[in-house]
Amino acid sequence: MMKKKFLIVGVVILILVGAISMSLEFGYKRPQTHRKVTPEEFSREYPVQVLDDDIEFMMQTLEAVHPDLYYYTPRDSILTAKVQLEHSLSKPMTRVEFYPYLAKFVALFGDGHTTAVFPWEEWEAYTEQDNLVFPYDVIKTDAGVTIKNIYQPDSPLQSGDVLLSINHASVDSLFSIFIREISGEKMSFRTSVALRAFRRNLWLHGIRTPFHVKWKSHQNGKVMEQTITGIPYQEILQRRKEKGAGTQYYSFKRLTDDVGYINFRSMVDLSAFKKFLRTTFKDIKQHPIRGLIVDLRENGGGKTQLGEKLLSYITDKPYRFTARMEWKVSRQLKDYLRGYIPAGLRWLPLQYLHPMGRKIWTTPEGQMAVWEFEPEAPGRNSLRYKGPVCVLIGPHTFSSAMLLAGAIGDFHLATLIGQETGGVPNGFGELYLFDLPHTRLQVGVSTKRFVRANGNAEQKGGVQPDMLVTPKPEDIRRGVDTVLEAAKQWVFQQ
Repeated sequence: MMKKKFLIVGVVILILVGAISMSLEFGYKRPQTHRKVTPEEFSREYPVQVLDDDIEFMMQTLEAVHPDLYYYTPRDSILTAKVQLEHSLSKPMTRVEFYPYLAKFVALFGDGHTTAVFPWEEWEAYTEQDNLVFPYDVIKTDAGVTIKNIYQPDSPLQSGDVLLSINHASVDSLFSIFIREISGEKMSFRTSVALRAFRRNLWLHGIRTPFHVKWKSHQNGKVMEQTITGIPYQEILQRRKEKGAGTQYYSFKRLTDDVGYINFRSMVDLSAFKKFLRTTFKDIKQHPIRGLIVDLRENGGGKTQLGEKLLSYITDKPYRFTARMEWKVSRQLKDYLRGYIPAGLRWLPLQYLHPMGRKIWTTPEGQMAVWEFEPEAPGRNSLRYKGPVCVLIGPHTFSSAMLLAGAIGDFHLATLIGQETGGVPNGFGELYLFDLPHTRLQVGVSTKRFVRANGNAEQKGGVQPDMLVTPKPEDIRRGVDTVLEAAKQWVFQQ
């Protein structure tokens, strides 16, 4: 009887250790760290002293958690900016009013994972009530902020027209403000994010319907202006869904001349991605393709395990995503990781049963827990594709997607085509999110430092393509994907 009890206890412990192991390594059931703000709080004005308290709490947390907070911007410069920020808060503010000040300050640290999180609750409440929003997607060209996609019926503006002002505010000046409120190591990444967030940043800064727009025609160069009402955001989402834009994390299709194309937009949901890969590469094996294109240009990251799974289908070469990982140990990190353990069992020292947890809990707070990695080859895979593979990258390739691109480039696993990535392989990541105590705005901060896969810790910048292809404005206006066309040509030449 005693043996049976011990066996049951042993099995329970093994299950718990397994669950904790998966949570720590794969991020399953990420602990909830944010209390959603209620509509009643949207209009609340927070006194200046309360805003100052939130800033002070944020600074203490950033300094405790970040591996090297002043790596990009010296501490003296940050402290000077902090004083300027506090002086600029001269009246009570709502969360939406306070956010631009906060975001601009946090962006000064220069780390793409250390960022103020947009006030999504207010934006979602605004758009769900069918309020009208700016009805155009935009791109950046040498001429300025330019119309790309049009959602307004009978729009007076056309694709390729250059925006000059909206509600009498200079668009170039507005765009400069938006960029300064976005965190990122590289201007190309910040520009990419600002373009995607253009519509909601107009809303954030109080530029709302009706929109009095002045623009320059791309056809005849004439400057024109007109007032437009806008369109409900839900209609924009529906139009995008009908076009198949942004509705799937990953998809596969066959282009002309039997070229395979995987659009890998986000590194989330490992289980679903495994099924997707099995189905896709089984189809490729049964019906061979001339070459394979993997598109990471829209991929802002997620879990590296998805990248590893993808590589197991396209290469048998050894590789690593990073040469070294340094994790800053802090009270906040420990509290966060305990959140993976069921609440009723957190009093038990279960973290010591997992090698990662054991290393973190035996490292003094304020110091780094360090892991070194050697290149390893993927295991056997009967569905592995052995034909030519190229991978598309660009300014919005960030975080884990950038690490995937870095491994591909550093270990020559496939050919990289496009533009330099928006993320940098010698940098920081592994986001820790926390609420400010009063406004409940969220702030993210890096907890890890990564060394590039090739081991060169001094190498600057993002991951460079093997074949540089820059989209041309006229091609964008005509709906031609310059990078994808170049990739297809590359496949034909193999």
